Amino acid sequence: MINSSLSFRSLMMLLLLGGLGIVMSGRAIAGGGGTDQPKESEIIDIETLSPSEDGPVRVDIPGIASNDLGARYAGDSLFLPFLAFCDMLRIRTAVSDDRMTLSGENISGAPFEIARRTSMVTIGDRSIAFPGSSIRVVAGEIYIESSLLSATIGIISNYDPAFLKLTISADEKLPVVQLVRRNGHYGALVTTTGDDATTQEASLERAIFSAPVISWQLTNSLNAGMRQSYGGFLRLGQEFLFGILDVSAVGGYQTNVPGNPFTARIDAASWRYQLPGSSLLSQITLGSMEIAQKRVQGIDLTNVPLTPREGFGTYDLQGRTQPTWTVELYDGARLVDVTQADGDGRYHFPIRTGYGTVDRTTREIGPHGEIVMQNHRVQLDATMLPAGEFDYEIGAGIDSLKTTSMMNGRGHLAIGLFDRLTVGADAQYGARKINEWNRDSLDATPFASLWMGSATSFNVRYGVRSRTFGGSLSTILPNNATVRLGIDSLSIGNRSGSGTFAGTLPIGAITIGATGGYDKRSFGDRLTVEPQFSGYVEGINFMGSTRYTLVRENVSGADELTAPATATRSLTSDLRLMITPATGLLLSADARYDHNVNRISSLDFSTYYRLTDELGINLSYSVPELDWKHGSVQAQLSIDLNAVRVSTTAGYTGNGVTNNSFAQGSLIISPSGIKAFNTTSVGESAIIILAFNDRNGNGIRDNGEETMAAPQTRISYPNSQMISEDGTFHSLPANRSCAVDIDRWLYANDNLFPARSHFLIYTQPSGLEVIEIPFSQGYDVTGATQPAGVAGLIHGLRLQLISSTTGAAYDGEIFSDGTIFFAGVGTGQYRIVFDDEQLTARHLAVTIPSGPVTITATEHHLPTVEFRRVDDGRGK
Repeated sequence: MINSSLSFRSLMMLLLLGGLGIVMSGRAIAGGGGTDQPKESEIIDIETLSPSEDGPVRVDIPGIASNDLGARYAGDSLFLPFLAFCDMLRIRTAVSDDRMTLSGENISGAPFEIARRTSMVTIGDRSIAFPGSSIRVVAGEIYIESSLLSATIGIISNYDPAFLKLTISADEKLPVVQLVRRNGHYGALVTTTGDDATTQEASLERAIFSAPVISWQLTNSLNAGMRQSYGGFLRLGQEFLFGILDVSAVGGYQTNVPGNPFTARIDAASWRYQLPGSSLLSQITLGSMEIAQKRVQGIDLTNVPLTPREGFGTYDLQGRTQPTWTVELYDGARLVDVTQADGDGRYHFPIRTGYGTVDRTTREIGPHGEIVMQNHRVQLDATMLPAGEFDYEIGAGIDSLKTTSMMNGRGHLAIGLFDRLTVGADAQYGARKINEWNRDSLDATPFASLWMGSATSFNVRYGVRSRTFGGSLSTILPNNATVRLGIDSLSIGNRSGSGTFAGTLPIGAITIGATGGYDKRSFGDRLTVEPQFSGYVEGINFMGSTRYTLVRENVSGADELTAPATATRSLTSDLRLMITPATGLLLSADARYDHNVNRISSLDFSTYYRLTDELGINLSYSVPELDWKHGSVQAQLSIDLNAVRVSTTAGYTGNGVTNNSFAQGSLIISPSGIKAFNTTSVGESAIIILAFNDRNGNGIRDNGEETMAAPQTRISYPNSQMISEDGTFHSLPANRSCAVDIDRWLYANDNLFPARSHFLIYTQPSGLEVIEIPFSQGYDVTGATQPAGVAGLIHGLRLQLISSTTGAAYDGEIFSDGTIFFAGVGTGQYRIVFDDEQLTARHLAVTIPSGPVTITATEHHLPTVEFRRVDDGRGK
């Protein structure tokens, strides 16, 4: 039997080497035996007999009903069905329609992607290469060699080909292997999706008034002349009259001042009403604002999106390589697209553009394994608008601090004519009196922005009243070198103008560059050139520059044509070094050298050390012109506590001692009490999660239902994520659609689960959202689907159980074998809801049994759900 088995495996290996790719099936015997639940130190065995073709592999795991895993063999390698195996371990996975890309999350929650085209596995920031023969497609299903699958999903396993036995070590992150919390709930099963915040619009709730958010700051200063002053700043923000009220006040006390030493006033007050989803009017502001660099009281209307646009349109990324070479496109380490160069070696990829810099890398692969890598960069001007969209802003107000009231106004209009061309105008209005008007009161500046493709942008503007032109050209060259040329002003009439330039070139760990400018006026001109360098080498961060300035001036009151100009030149160099020799310690030194007088004009030393997480000290010494007698010493102590941040600075110069101190923080008032933080929070948003034991399961906090510790909460919004261990967030950016996910397994050992674990919230400035989460008795609910022929289409479908009485929503999932699973569902009557967009995308229709689904302490099963394929509206 042993010889026969070995010869069979040897024959299979020869067939594989010959390129036949024969994949055999096998069957297994029970490896676990019995039904006792394994302990954390135990392991789960999957044992198999010698390979044969008479049946699928059967897996027996203690506490779980036997299931047909369907593993297959090729030589001495065990191939496991990707979807079925990951379903068994409760690991979220997906396979692309062309079977070329496999993706999911491993047991640690890190995203992974298996790309068959490149034979690379990407797990977070890590990449693993694998032989192409490690992945097979058999009868339309993906099979992966067991060691590659184990490395990808993060389990510890061992396959013994002599005994045909796969051993998986117990892991607390794999509840189906370690099997339980004592109530049989799968702790690693994720029942909410993370992409809903981008596909569903979050609700915005408004109130007449709400709990306030208060930011405060206290200051104290003592100068060398023994004059001491105290100051305070208080800012309040809250919902008011369905909008956002923002009020700030300042006050102070100063000694040795004749008259009243006390001052106090309302510094600013404004009220804003926001319409986040409107393209015609997004925000109305009444009260204090700034127009033309003046504080005024007035009104402002705009439709500018409250959240900056991320990008728009597509760009045809073109390149050239050797004819017929394969070209891959990467976004970081992720493979995005693959194409083949034509007979001339040309290739192109359509990529989505975005504001800021979009980096892509192409990997050109020759027939003999040659590889050429190229970097491509696309950058849009921040003023560009998508074709057909427009932005405007109109504001007007009175500068009430003037003895004669001054009327100020502003206007802005921009229109996207094409994805590459945006035109518009800015205008400013100012008059000494409200009822006065003249032509000089209005200044308009038309402008146009042109995206010239790749990373090159050009914009131009014209000042109507000043009759001056302006513009700039910016581009990114190969090797990430940048260039910007600008004409700040150009007046043809009086032969004056100014321009600037800037450029950078990275060379390894060092970046070199230069900035400069030229200003031409009737009384003279000014030229400035400043080469620069910066970098980080061997733990030293350094930066330096040399600034050359040439100023030529005519004789006062004379024209440059009739009087000679006087020239003044200056040359200075600056150097700064920053060193981190130990954790928490930063040393820095700054020096300026004046070439005109051939001496160091200033020298500064400083050191900062973080003693603890809460306590840090900073010492600095400044020497002007190397005159040590006139040097100054400064020491700073900073204390960062949860509720307050304090800093005090003492300095000594030849004139005496000075001291400056300040303390700052914020208070958020909520039904759970007053929470204090060491940062300012007005203008930002706060979310507080409260949990309670919902003993009667009605979803409402009744008398006697005690408070529970809040679970860990994750908040996600575009390009960012925040996690709080106690469910409190106080510095969230305003005007974001956030997905809020709470840990529903905190009280699983007590058989308590939240009625809802996923929320969509739109954050408002100075807004406070309090979410009370009822935890109640929950049960695992399972169901089945019909028919089995749609298993490949229904895997991963999103669905919910929604309570008919409390509105609680439980997220569920469907596995590739057609099993429906919900975890922690409370008792009551529910209706089943599917994601219509997913059904449409997969050409599926579903028939749900009529009437409510009743879940009790003894009945945890759903009626069978029927699916059918749909094509052009007709069922097949």
